[in-house]
Amino acid sequence: MKFFRFTFFWSHILILVLAVAVLYLPTLDFNFVLDEHAGIERNNKIGDMTKVLDQPLLTPYYLLLNAINSVNGLKPNGLRLFNILFHLGVVTTGYVLVFRFTKSNAMAFFSALLFAVHPILTESVVWISSMYSPAYSVFIILSLIFYNESRLRKKKYLLMQFFKSFVRALY
Repeated sequence: MKFFRFTFFWSHILILVLAVAVLYLPTLDFNFVLDEHAGIERNNKIGDMTKVLDQPLLTPYYLLLNAINSVNGLKPNGLRLFNILFHLGVVTTGYVLVFRFTKSNAMAFFSALLFAVHPILTESVVWISSMYSPAYSVFIILSLIFYNESRLRKKKYLLMQFFKSFVRALY
């Protein structure tokens, strides 16, 4: 896409990455808090792949927790790093989505920057128990971007066909 060739895009993405890094990377040293002790540390579903399908809506969440557990163990820094990466994904895909609708680099940048550093989002980024919120948000925004692109080009992407067949299989 021509959009990614703009120097505005890459300079804005770099600033957004730095803003998220400066704000959230210091939280990697935090310990588990509140319900994370029961929900993550003492959760018998983490580490046992047979129990992942017990709650179908949370299956991707438990699969991710199991993958992180197999690599890093149940340490808060590894889990929180994935939260921060998902938040960064929401910020960058949100930037692309806003640009696609408004065609304004400034509007896209400032809305993404506001979303990146707004204090109301701190809980969903720093609190490991709410990892599914930024994770699912990335995929929702990506689906909106792909849907908008397919409508504009009047072509069906292979990825869109895959998502449609997946949704039809669920229902």
